Amino acid sequence: MTHRSNQRPSAAIVVGAGLAGIAAAVRLAEAGVRVTLLETRKKLGGRATSFADVRSGETLDNCQHVVLGCCTNYLDLLSRLGASDSITWHDEQYWIEAGGRTSVIRPSFIPAPLHFSVATARAKFLSRGDVLALARIGTTLLRVDR
Repeated sequence: MTHRSNQRPSAAIVVGAGLAGIAAAVRLAEAGVRVTLLETRKKLGGRATSFADVRSGETLDNCQHVVLGCCTNYLDLLSRLGASDSITWHDEQYWIEAGGRTSVIRPSFIPAPLHFSVATARAKFLSRGDVLALARIGTTLLRVDR
């Protein structure tokens, strides 16, 4: 069957129900395409998931489970899924280290995207080299032409 570029397909199969697959399926469905979303695992989300470790009994994150305001594509997906209200926003970050020490990082008077820079520089769990590496990354990101 030949597909002309000016015609919308009536059906599509999306393989993989990670965040990208879910986002693609939602966009296609919104465009009026009948979508079949295929996933081999028992739950959706791909790498954005947690699992129970059989040895320790702990629930482990398989990836980053932090949403920031700059994650606009992810926030758009949550909105399209009607799940925006599932996010709980916090002004501070809690970092619990081995041994139980907790460091709290709060935004400062400096405007975003540097609002966490002061607290990050003072964080006890980061070495001086870590702070310098983060500063280099931050300055590089500030120069990126989006």
